[in-house]
Amino acid sequence: MYQFLAAMILSLPPASTPEVVVNAPKAIPSLDTTATKTVLENQDGDEASDLGELLQRAPGVQIRRTGGAGARQSVLMRGTDSQQSLVLLDGVRLNPAFGGGVDLSTLSLEGVERIEVYRGGGAALYGSDALGGVIRIVPRQPSPGLKLRLYDEFGSFGTHNQSGSISWGNKDGSLGVIVTESVATSDNNFRFVDTNGQSRIREHAASSRQSFMLIGGYNPRKQSRFRTMGEFTRAYNELPGIEQFPSTSATHERIRGIASLKYEEKGLGVPGLGIESRFSFRILQSHLIDPAPYLSEMSVRKAL
Repeated sequence: MYQFLAAMILSLPPASTPEVVVNAPKAIPSLDTTATKTVLENQDGDEASDLGELLQRAPGVQIRRTGGAGARQSVLMRGTDSQQSLVLLDGVRLNPAFGGGVDLSTLSLEGVERIEVYRGGGAALYGSDALGGVIRIVPRQPSPGLKLRLYDEFGSFGTHNQSGSISWGNKDGSLGVIVTESVATSDNNFRFVDTNGQSRIREHAASSRQSFMLIGGYNPRKQSRFRTMGEFTRAYNELPGIEQFPSTSATHERIRGIASLKYEEKGLGVPGLGIESRFSFRILQSHLIDPAPYLSEMSVRKAL
């Protein structure tokens, strides 16, 4: 009987187990620095609607907003001023040469893979712009295949956000491109109670932003890589003024254009030895128009 059972067991077909898929985060390269670091991933389904909301999750980072949707957003790190926090987009400085810090509302999350926040003194490496820390925005990289992403969001007070991207990469990953576009608009016509107790509607406070980004990569050899990035943004805000002196004509327009080309070569015969070369071009424009300022020349003369 025991021999019969053993024969049956030996004659059974081999057992098959279902395929097991293990997902793990990939290794994230970081800057060689001793500053405290936080990595914020921009993933699908994330509740953050803009860059400021995502950055607020990092310890020691505060986002200052001057109004509703589309209004200026400034970053404060470890108590320093916004002018002392350096913002890099794929290694290109976004801080204006004339000071004032970076307006985060002009940056779209579409096309961003992750954000690395380095808190602490980086002035020795980057200058006084990085006294509070460094915010490094890393764009997405092309992957094999053709992919399409679309996003549409509606909100109160005429808020409407649209974004999308299309990416393509060949099978071996040596060539790829990503094109992204995003549009964000808002009327910001909310109701409020003024100092006299009267209910009023905020007027002349609309905002709009259009962003476009192009990312390309080419690897001629295993240890060589070319990467290019282009970004264009136009942000427009109506300035309603203060409650006592409302404005119906003041506007602020900001235009930013960036183009960069990066070349990397690794494995030059010595372990850890490589070269990196980068060329970048940046243009920043800011147009503030106020035909009828509440502090006119006549009112200033009367005050004096």
